[in-house]
Amino acid sequence: MSRIVAHLAVFLLLLFGYLLGGNSAALSQQAVRSADPERIDEIITYLASDQLEGRLAGSPGAEMAARYIAEAFQSDGLAPVGDSYFQDFEITTAVSLSTGNALEIQTPNDILEMTVGQDFMPLFLSGDGSASGDVVFAGYGITAPEYNWDDYSGLDVRGKIVFCLRNEPRADDSTSPFAGNRATIYATLRWKAMNAENHGAAALLIATGPLQLVEGQEDKLIGLEGRGTLGEAGIPAVQLSQNAVGKLWESVDAPLSMYQVEMDRNMMSFGMPLENVKATVTVDLNRQKAVTSNVAAILPGIDPSLSDQYVVVGAHYDHLGWGTDSSLAEGEEPQIHPGADDNASGVAGLLELAGMFSSSPVRPMRSILFISFSAEELGALGSDWYVEHPLVPMENTVAMINMDMIGRVRPDENGTPVAWVYGLSTAAEWPEIVPSKAPDGQVALNLIPTPLAGGDYAPFQTAGIPSINFTSGSHEEFHRPTDRVGLINFAGEASLIGAVYQVIEKVADYPTRFAFQQPAGSTPPEGETGGNPPYTVYLGTVPDFTRTQGGFWISAVNEGSPAQAAGLKGGDRILRVGDYEVTDIYDYTNALGHFNPGDSTQIVVLRGDEEMTLTVTFGSREDGK
Repeated sequence: MSRIVAHLAVFLLLLFGYLLGGNSAALSQQAVRSADPERIDEIITYLASDQLEGRLAGSPGAEMAARYIAEAFQSDGLAPVGDSYFQDFEITTAVSLSTGNALEIQTPNDILEMTVGQDFMPLFLSGDGSASGDVVFAGYGITAPEYNWDDYSGLDVRGKIVFCLRNEPRADDSTSPFAGNRATIYATLRWKAMNAENHGAAALLIATGPLQLVEGQEDKLIGLEGRGTLGEAGIPAVQLSQNAVGKLWESVDAPLSMYQVEMDRNMMSFGMPLENVKATVTVDLNRQKAVTSNVAAILPGIDPSLSDQYVVVGAHYDHLGWGTDSSLAEGEEPQIHPGADDNASGVAGLLELAGMFSSSPVRPMRSILFISFSAEELGALGSDWYVEHPLVPMENTVAMINMDMIGRVRPDENGTPVAWVYGLSTAAEWPEIVPSKAPDGQVALNLIPTPLAGGDYAPFQTAGIPSINFTSGSHEEFHRPTDRVGLINFAGEASLIGAVYQVIEKVADYPTRFAFQQPAGSTPPEGETGGNPPYTVYLGTVPDFTRTQGGFWISAVNEGSPAQAAGLKGGDRILRVGDYEVTDIYDYTNALGHFNPGDSTQIVVLRGDEEMTLTVTFGSREDGK
């Protein structure tokens, strides 16, 4: 009898919630506890303590953080997915030269074989492999809209070798728009390599610019020893000596120093092809591996028809340890980077949300997967691993909500405490459910359609999952040893967590599944596709932007799309559409421009090692069917 009464009570609660509007949202907002600033303080204080030594992925401190998170999930009554809270994966912790490293520079006057360790050195973050092509100079290799700077503007570097300078414009000038003489993330080698890869480059050559050379000091190549935990770029990347730079630049009509002076003096980005200059680069590194872990727990949904669908809520727990190549600290001496805001604050938000949902009397319709990723600082390796090896089916994952640096809520120029939500263009429903301020009215939310580059929500977007990221924004302590607990706004973070809770709840209880759409700014601008015809057909493939060469790679296909009907699957590589060969996304869109809605053609794909021919009938982009 008591069981019947209990079920009846739940039914009446749900019914009352629907009558109030929005399923159980109104009831839950009243009944659920608020985020606790003291608990947030406790979590961040532990994770950012010297005891954990900066939580470098693969280190003992990171392992301690992972155990702490798992114990918190368990304490809140959340179960693991399967037998363990931990999802293990490998990362690189050390690299050394193997035998196959080579660099050849071909100028109008000569073909030059460079010597590894003397003329060039593979970067510790380089991917293995070979690339050959025309060389394109891309200034500092920076794309930074907030600084009105894009060295790739007007350049086509797809399949080519990018050459760029280290650091950033006016690096030693305290009045530089790039945070004065304090380096930003855009100065790091990892960011430059990622940016080159994102623009389609086949390889990256990088060197110290003439203005950064110190008179009387040798411009040493960066060694591979003692680099700490590493993330691997998707392209070969090497540093050039000044001798190699001279050979590369010898046919240009003005010295490199003049171009750098003009860029810095005018604060104007610049790039150009190096006429009749080609390079062939091969990187071959030995890699030492270690194991790190994502930490995950699940709160089952209560609706029988929706509980097998999942909302993923994420925040990475790793940071920079005693300093990695991503550190912006001044000086050479290693220092603990505590990462209080980046991203102990996000983990505090994740654990508070897990506790708030688990203690709520009204459970969500869909299931919620709470996951704290490792190795985000190495290039979102943990979230990328998860997407490739999901704990719950990706096809049943309806949305991803991420938190990265949510602890420094501070007033804007009008005195209003603010935070930001990025990526609202990944689904038409986001603007409907993401509020303009926190439920308690204390924090205003700036809603940004375009996603930020990188981060743990990026692999989910690539896989076709609507994804957003909450953040309180960057600051001068970013990636520095000064990112400490004393600067966290605990009350502001608690208010922001209330907004995140509201969004998660609305997604989990939304009557229909969100439809993914390509985020604003993720497709090539009109007119930059080499004169390709505009296409009106709809196929329903989701691009894999992590792999851009050798065909058009698919990360997923949309439910009910012509692609799904034809038998296309995530992981397929399209090699041909009809009579048109496909080597990259631009060939693919060019091919689509030759068809009309309702046309049928054959598509050749590579699935694993098997080449297959499938027949597809195109739908219309206008109605998406």
